[in-house]
Amino acid sequence: MNAKRVLVAYGSKGGATAGIAEEIGQTLRDDGFDAVVLPADIVTDVSGYDGVVLGGALYAGHWNGKARRCARRNAGQLRHRPVWLFSCGPVDRSADDHDIPPVRGP
Repeated sequence: MNAKRVLVAYGSKGGATAGIAEEIGQTLRDDGFDAVVLPADIVTDVSGYDGVVLGGALYAGHWNGKARRCARRNAGQLRHRPVWLFSCGPVDRSADDHDIPPVRGP
Protein backbone atom coordinates (compact mmCIF):
# COMPACT_ATOMS: atom_id res chain seq x y z
CA MET A 1 0.00 0.00 0.00
CA ASN A 2 1.34 3.44 -0.91
CA ALA A 3 1.38 6.22 1.65
CA LYS A 4 -1.11 9.01 1.03
CA ARG A 5 0.64 12.01 -0.50
CA VAL A 6 -0.04 15.36 1.19
CA LEU A 7 1.13 18.79 0.10
CA VAL A 8 1.81 21.36 2.80
CA ALA A 9 1.95 24.75 1.06
CA TYR A 10 2.70 27.94 2.95
CA GLY A 11 2.56 31.60 2.08
CA SER A 12 3.87 34.42 4.17
CA LYS A 13 5.48 37.77 3.56
CA GLY A 14 8.53 37.11 5.72
CA GLY A 15 8.48 33.32 5.98
CA ALA A 16 6.63 33.23 9.29
CA THR A 17 4.55 30.17 8.34
CA ALA A 18 7.47 28.17 6.89
CA GLY A 19 8.42 26.76 10.29
CA ILE A 20 4.83 25.79 11.06
CA ALA A 21 4.56 24.11 7.64
CA GLU A 22 7.76 22.14 8.28
CA GLU A 23 6.40 20.96 11.66
CA ILE A 24 3.11 19.88 10.05
CA GLY A 25 5.02 18.08 7.31
CA GLN A 26 7.20 16.25 9.82
CA THR A 27 4.18 15.24 11.90
CA LEU A 28 2.49 13.86 8.78
CA ARG A 29 5.66 11.93 7.87
CA ASP A 30 5.86 10.54 11.41
CA ASP A 31 2.27 9.33 10.94
CA GLY A 32 3.17 7.51 7.72
CA PHE A 33 2.15 10.06 5.10
CA ASP A 34 4.32 11.15 2.19
CA ALA A 35 4.37 14.90 2.97
CA VAL A 36 5.90 17.53 0.71
CA VAL A 37 6.39 21.07 2.05
CA LEU A 38 6.58 23.90 -0.53
CA PRO A 39 6.11 27.68 -0.69
CA ALA A 40 2.60 28.41 -1.99
CA ASP A 41 3.85 30.74 -4.70
CA ILE A 42 5.61 27.90 -6.56
CA VAL A 43 2.72 25.42 -6.38
CA THR A 44 1.19 25.20 -9.84
CA ASP A 45 -0.50 21.78 -9.75
CA VAL A 46 -1.95 19.87 -6.79
CA SER A 47 -3.35 16.97 -8.83
CA GLY A 48 -0.58 14.63 -7.63
CA TYR A 49 -1.59 14.95 -3.97
CA ASP A 50 -4.31 13.19 -1.99
CA GLY A 51 -4.77 16.18 0.33
CA VAL A 52 -3.52 19.73 0.78
CA VAL A 53 -2.65 21.73 3.87
CA LEU A 54 -2.54 25.44 3.00
CA GLY A 55 -1.18 28.05 5.36
CA GLY A 56 -0.70 31.74 5.33
CA ALA A 57 -0.10 34.46 7.84
CA LEU A 58 -2.96 36.80 8.61
CA TYR A 59 -2.04 40.48 8.57
CA ALA A 60 -4.63 43.10 9.49
CA GLY A 61 -7.38 40.53 9.01
CA HIS A 62 -6.28 39.58 5.48
CA TRP A 63 -5.07 36.14 4.41
CA ASN A 64 -1.61 36.09 2.81
CA GLY A 65 -1.73 36.89 -0.92
CA LYS A 66 0.57 34.01 -1.92
CA ALA A 67 -1.71 31.50 -0.20
CA ARG A 68 -4.82 33.09 -1.75
CA ARG A 69 -3.30 33.00 -5.25
CA CYS A 70 -2.28 29.36 -4.74
CA ALA A 71 -5.86 28.48 -3.77
CA ARG A 72 -7.29 30.35 -6.77
CA ARG A 73 -4.75 28.87 -9.19
CA ASN A 74 -5.59 25.33 -8.02
CA ALA A 75 -9.30 25.81 -7.24
CA GLY A 76 -10.48 23.17 -9.70
CA GLN A 77 -8.26 20.47 -8.21
CA LEU A 78 -8.79 21.54 -4.59
CA ARG A 79 -12.50 20.79 -4.98
CA HIS A 80 -11.66 17.09 -5.35
CA ARG A 81 -9.47 16.53 -2.30
CA PRO A 82 -9.43 17.35 1.41
CA VAL A 83 -8.00 20.77 2.23
CA TRP A 84 -6.93 22.01 5.66
CA LEU A 85 -5.96 25.58 6.52
CA PHE A 86 -3.56 26.97 9.10
CA SER A 87 -2.36 30.41 10.03
CA CYS A 88 0.23 31.99 12.25
CA GLY A 89 -2.02 34.99 12.87
CA PRO A 90 -5.14 35.28 14.99
CA VAL A 91 -8.33 34.09 13.34
CA ASP A 92 -10.48 35.98 15.82
CA ARG A 93 -9.87 37.81 19.06
CA SER A 94 -12.56 36.14 21.18
CA ALA A 95 -10.03 34.13 23.23
CA ASP A 96 -8.07 37.29 23.97
CA ASP A 97 -11.20 39.31 24.66
CA HIS A 98 -12.45 36.74 27.17
CA ASP A 99 -9.02 35.87 28.61
CA ILE A 100 -9.27 32.20 27.55
CA PRO A 101 -5.87 30.49 27.85
CA PRO A 102 -4.49 28.34 25.00
CA VAL A 103 -5.08 24.59 25.11
CA ARG A 104 -2.12 22.79 26.62
CA GLY A 105 -0.19 20.43 24.37
CA PRO A 106 0.45 16.76 25.07
